[in-house]
Amino acid sequence: MDVVLTANSPGEVAAWLAPAVAGLRRAAPHCTISVFVPPCTYASGAECSVIAAMPEVDAVYGPREFIRFVLWGVRPKGFKPARTGVVCFLGGDLFAAVLLSRRLRLPAVAYTEGRIAWSRSYRCFFLPDEMARSRAIKQGARAEQLAVVGNLMLDAVRPVLGSREEIRERLGLSEEKHVVSLFPGSRPFEMRFMLPFFLSVADRLFRQSDVPLSFLLSVAPFADDDAFVRVAQESLDSRIRITRAEVPVSASGTVAWSLTAGELSVLAYKGLQYDLMLASDLAVTIPGSNTAEMAYLGLPMVVVLPLNHAEEIPLEGLAGFLGGIPFVGRRLKRAAVLAVAERTEFVAQPNRKAGRLLVPEIRGQLNPDDLVAPVLDLLRDSQRRQHMSRQLREVMGQAGAADRLAKAIINVARTSCDPV
Repeated sequence: MDVVLTANSPGEVAAWLAPAVAGLRRAAPHCTISVFVPPCTYASGAECSVIAAMPEVDAVYGPREFIRFVLWGVRPKGFKPARTGVVCFLGGDLFAAVLLSRRLRLPAVAYTEGRIAWSRSYRCFFLPDEMARSRAIKQGARAEQLAVVGNLMLDAVRPVLGSREEIRERLGLSEEKHVVSLFPGSRPFEMRFMLPFFLSVADRLFRQSDVPLSFLLSVAPFADDDAFVRVAQESLDSRIRITRAEVPVSASGTVAWSLTAGELSVLAYKGLQYDLMLASDLAVTIPGSNTAEMAYLGLPMVVVLPLNHAEEIPLEGLAGFLGGIPFVGRRLKRAAVLAVAERTEFVAQPNRKAGRLLVPEIRGQLNPDDLVAPVLDLLRDSQRRQHMSRQLREVMGQAGAADRLAKAIINVARTSCDPV
C-alpha cells in the first residue's frame, strides 16, 4: 500500500509533513511513504534534503521529477507505485495532488486550514478546527467531505533536550536573566534581510534594557550553514565575530555557533527550534507556522513583518511570479504584496485563530528601533506575559492530530483504490 504525500515549503514540511509521516508510520508500519515536492514560490530549496532525513519517509522526489511524472508519465528512478493507496495533500497548490491522483489512479485527500479548490477531485478534506470547516463549506466543499482532526502543527513540537529547566541548564542559561529568542526565518531572502535586522534588534535591546538578557537565535533546518555564517559576519556593520560552539545533543543536523559583538553575545542553534522556544521568556519572530508552535508552548512573542523589501516576499499563484517580469516586475510584485498586507487582518497564527490580537504584530516600513519599546514593555511586565501565555495555550488546544489524520488516511487507502 502506497501513501503519496505532497509538501513544498519550510512551514509545511516542518509543521505538517513531519508529524504526519510519524503518525502514518505508527498507524501502518509496512506502508510505503513517498513525498513529492512540487514547484513552489515559498520554497527554501532545502525541502528535499530535509524530507530525505526523516526516518519514516521511504522516498522523496523533487520539483523536476514531479513535473516529468505528472505531465509525461516519466516515473522517478526507483518509484514503483502500488495498485492500492492514497494521495494526500499537505500544502502548496491543491492541483498538484490532483495531478498525482489522476496519474496514479488513486483517491486524493487533503489536510488544509479551510482552503478548498478542486473539491470534486478530493474524497476528503481533513481540517484543524470548526472555524476551518466553516471556511471550507463557504468555499464549496460538501459537508460529508469534511472531517475535523485537529491542528497538525501541535504534533510537530518535539523538544529533544528535556524540560525547560533541563534545556536552560544544558544551554548554560542563567535563571537570573530573561531569555529572548530570535526566529528570523528559513528562506534565503529571509536570511539575507531578517538575520541582520534581528541581530540589530538584539544589539539595541542589550544596550537599552534595564533587565538582564540572554539571546538565543534559531537557525532553521532549511537554512544553508555557509550562508548563515556569511550573512551573520556582515551584520552590525561587520562587528560580529562568529565561532562554532558546543552542540548540546548528538543529533543529525544540529549545529551551534557563538555570535559576539562587543559585550553582546548570541547563541545560535540549528535543529533545536523547539528547545529554544521552551527555554525562552519571549520570542521575536516573523510570521509562519512557528507562531502556532510557540503559542502551543505558551511562549509570549512579538511578531514582526517588515515590508521594507516587500518585492522579495513570496505570494501564492500567478502573483508570485510577477517579480520575474522584465523592467516592471519588481514594482508590480511590491504593489501586490503591499495590497495583500493591507487587507490581511492578522499575520500571527494564534491571532488568526482567536480572531483578535493576542500577541503584538509590528508591520510596515520598519527599522530595529521600532521593536525595542514593544519587546521591553513585555519583558518588564511578567503578569502580562503570564496572561498572554495562558491565552495562547487555550486558543491552540491539544495535540494528537497526527494519529487521527494518519488513521483517516490509511482508512481511505484500504477501502478504495479507485479515484474519485
